[in-house]
Amino acid sequence: MSHRLPALAAVGAIMLLAGCSDGGEENPAGAGLPGATPSVTVSAPTYTRFEDFPGDELLHTGMGEPLGVRVKPVDTMWAPELAGESAAAGKHYLAVYVAATGELPDRGVKSARITGLTLRFQPASGTCAKGPYMKEGEIDCTVEAFPRSQLAQVADGEWRNFGWTDMSVMGSPLQRGETQIGVFGFSVPDTVDPTGFGLCAPTRRNPIDSSGFPCVPVKVPEEPRG
Repeated sequence: MSHRLPALAAVGAIMLLAGCSDGGEENPAGAGLPGATPSVTVSAPTYTRFEDFPGDELLHTGMGEPLGVRVKPVDTMWAPELAGESAAAGKHYLAVYVAATGELPDRGVKSARITGLTLRFQPASGTCAKGPYMKEGEIDCTVEAFPRSQLAQVADGEWRNFGWTDMSVMGSPLQRGETQIGVFGFSVPDTVDPTGFGLCAPTRRNPIDSSGFPCVPVKVPEEPRG
C-alpha cells in the first residue's frame, strides 16, 4: 500500500477543518464577545416627493417666466449666518427650507428662478407698518428673501447641513417630476417676537406688488434664537 494515500487524506481533512472554521461561519470571529465592535447598518438616504411633504403650497411665477414653480415650506430655523451671508447685528435669519417642483407634471423647468419670495409675520406686540414710511412704534412685518439659495437634490433631514450658496440671479434646472430643496433667509430683528409666519410668492396676475401675494403658513422654529 502506498504511503501517499494516508498523507493526502490527512491534508484533505486539515483543509476541510480550516474551511469550516474560517469562511463557513455566519458570524465573524469575536462577534458577541465582550469588547467586540458591533456591526453597523447604514440606511440609504431617502428623498421625499413634493406631493408627500405635508402642508400647503404656492405656485411661484416670476415676471416673464413661461412656467411656474410649485413651492412648499418644509422646515424653519433661526440662523446667524446662511448661504455664506451674515445677518446684521441685532438680527437673525429665519431660514425657510422649501421643496420645489415644476408647475406641470409632464415637463420640466429649464431655469427655475425663485425670486420675490416674502415673509409676513405677526409680532407678539407692536403694530405692523402700512405704506413705505414707518411711524413710531410700528414694525416692518414684511421681509424680502435674502439670501436665496440654489435648488438642489438633498436627502431628507440633510438640508440644514447642506453647503448652500446665495444664487440671487442664477436659475436651477428642474427635470420633469423632480423635487429639489432650497433655502431662503428672512432678516428679522431680535427685538421682535413673532407669533406666526406666512411665506408669500408672486403670481402671474400679481408679479410685483407683494401686498397682494398669496401666502401659506410657516411654522415658528422650536429652537430659540442663539
